[in-house]
Amino acid sequence: MKKTVFILVMIFVLFSLVSCKDSVDRLFGFDLTLEANDGTGTKTTVRINGTGGKVPECPFSREGYTFYKWNTKQDGSGTSYEEGDAVPQDKEHTLYAQWSFDLTLEANDGTGTKTTVRINGTGGKIPECPFSREKYSFAGWNTKQDGSGTSYEEGDAVPQDKDHTLYAQWEIIPIILEDSTKIWTDGNVYLLNSDVHYTEDRIYVSGSVTLILNDGYTLTADMGINVYEGYSLTIGATGEGTGRIVATGPAGRAGIGGSNINHNCGVITINGGTVNASASGGGAGIGGGSDGSGGTITINGGTVYASADCGGAGIGGGSDGSGGTVIINGGTVYANAVNGGAGIGKGYNGDSDGTLTLGTSVALEVSSNGTDWYGYDGSTRKEYMRTI
Repeated sequence: MKKTVFILVMIFVLFSLVSCKDSVDRLFGFDLTLEANDGTGTKTTVRINGTGGKVPECPFSREGYTFYKWNTKQDGSGTSYEEGDAVPQDKEHTLYAQWSFDLTLEANDGTGTKTTVRINGTGGKIPECPFSREKYSFAGWNTKQDGSGTSYEEGDAVPQDKDHTLYAQWEIIPIILEDSTKIWTDGNVYLLNSDVHYTEDRIYVSGSVTLILNDGYTLTADMGINVYEGYSLTIGATGEGTGRIVATGPAGRAGIGGSNINHNCGVITINGGTVNASASGGGAGIGGGSDGSGGTITINGGTVYASADCGGAGIGGGSDGSGGTVIINGGTVYANAVNGGAGIGKGYNGDSDGTLTLGTSVALEVSSNGTDWYGYDGSTRKEYMRTI
């Protein structure tokens, strides 16, 4: 019985001592530690006497940030206190500085005024895009104007670094190609999303145009595709690149390129898909019209079949036209010409062979009669190529 009483007494004493310690802290003070939490400055200890203490002003700074408030947790998930609030009377006697900053949103060629959003603490979310851009859809944010930095989506956690500007990124909205779309206008991207057949009219490229060939569909142009000197056409493909063009240039017109007598080719870039271009009456398969020069033709990928008769080159100049500039960096290329034109180069009696540049991973075969095909092995240039 005495032992039991003794134990109870000791428990009461210990409890009283703990309560007394808390009371002493409240009556005679305790240390409140302030942490800079990525700010500049040394950890500071402030003596709080009694229960009337106030949370002090922030003695720290942080470049690019403004002090927001204090928190009992470093990541801001605890209890928050403002400067001048009553000091927390609990066992958590460390407060961590919380920081805020301005997040600037730039339209980056879009329509709308630069917007500044205040981000308090670490819980901010990237806002929705307040801008718009004609012919384009919003494609996310980036820390660099050209999209080469770090990308973020709407609703992502705000980046907690010194780069507090995000630039809207834009993706052009393609125009679905139809057989009634006979003039491809400057700055547009056209998407082949079904089989399209032009029967009576030649397609005219106006300005700088991109054509995307969707898998499994064929664009047939019975009168060819016109790309004048000063204009440009870029051809790409989606997925496995099975989209296809069949372009025929009649009566001195290139399959793809110049149109009719003395029409020089512009800039043609092929990045993917299958391109089958042929010409008759002196035009090049891809390049100049009759007597027109070959322009600049670059093939980076895909499969290209280019053929011509009546003196035009498979790729290059029309009959009596110069070869222009041909660059083949990749892909598979078949170039054929008969009646004096080059497989790749100038047309019959053209003034200049032009130039041919080949990459290291090119599959290239050329022919001067459409029957005997010869591969290019990187060490010789066959006479029938007629290039320098």
